[in-house]
Amino acid sequence: MDGHCRGGREECEGLGAFVDNDAPARHAQDNLQMEASGVEIALSEEQAALVRMRVESGKNASAQEVIDDALGLLLEDEILASADQEELKATLRRARAQLDRGEGVEWDLDAFHTEAEARSARRCKDALA
Repeated sequence: MDGHCRGGREECEGLGAFVDNDAPARHAQDNLQMEASGVEIALSEEQAALVRMRVESGKNASAQEVIDDALGLLLEDEILASADQEELKATLRRARAQLDRGEGVEWDLDAFHTEAEARSARRCKDALA
């Protein structure tokens, strides 16, 4: 393997993946084509190099495995982000309910900072004692 995928649409040697050096110049939708056998994605030279590196280093057994892993991580990230958003929404609903019940406590930002600095100073003093 010479480590390069050259011009136009060409199969990267031994990877079963294709690179299209013109891919960045075209709109992303033009690079994704549905075929009877599945989806074909035209990779930029940089993307193909990353796929090659992962396969050659043994981190992945094939180009398909690289894509599978990448899509799995993307899905996992989206699921975690969604869960974080749901947790934040639940926390805000609980806080709103507390305020509606009159359980809110007014506070002064300057007083908060003063107390935090005093608490920090006490911890430092206690740690040195």
